[in-house]
Amino acid sequence: MDHSSLDDDRPVAARCPRCASRTEWESVVDIYGERWLAVCRCGWLQAFLPDEPHLEFDDPLTAFLLGTRRTVAPPAPPWIRLFLRSTEQPWKARWRYSEEPCAACAERVRFELQVCPRPFWIGTCTLCLACGRVTTEYSQPLQNLHELAVTGTRWTPPCPAVQRLRDCILRPYAVRRHDDG
Repeated sequence: MDHSSLDDDRPVAARCPRCASRTEWESVVDIYGERWLAVCRCGWLQAFLPDEPHLEFDDPLTAFLLGTRRTVAPPAPPWIRLFLRSTEQPWKARWRYSEEPCAACAERVRFELQVCPRPFWIGTCTLCLACGRVTTEYSQPLQNLHELAVTGTRWTPPCPAVQRLRDCILRPYAVRRHDDG
């Protein structure tokens, strides 16, 4: 970037304010306008938008990549991402709607899934899409064995109920397929 063509009052740096090294400038021009990014070896960044030269950015990389007219949508909660991902290949989990309200938030957006997490065992998993509450219960019907149900809502790091749900979806021994009828 030729700094001699810039007005003196524009806040661009030819040298890094942290380490005084020369900064390297990169630019992009697209339908959202022209944007520049200064990058230093020490990790310091500065964004410059010629259309809005006096703006300073808390996140220069985002300003460079997106400009000021676009925003990054917040990520979906982890239980929504898992639910959506589980319906795709290679898992193709067949969730069934459960009419019972969630015990934690009372919303009626619970879904249930049955899988075989290990030979001869059935795992019944419920997930509330409103609050992320998970309940997992393992049983072995042929021998009338039932493990206590595990319930939780902590996704990061995962509580035992969430970890069991993840294991049932992502590493099932076999997924029980239900007719949609």
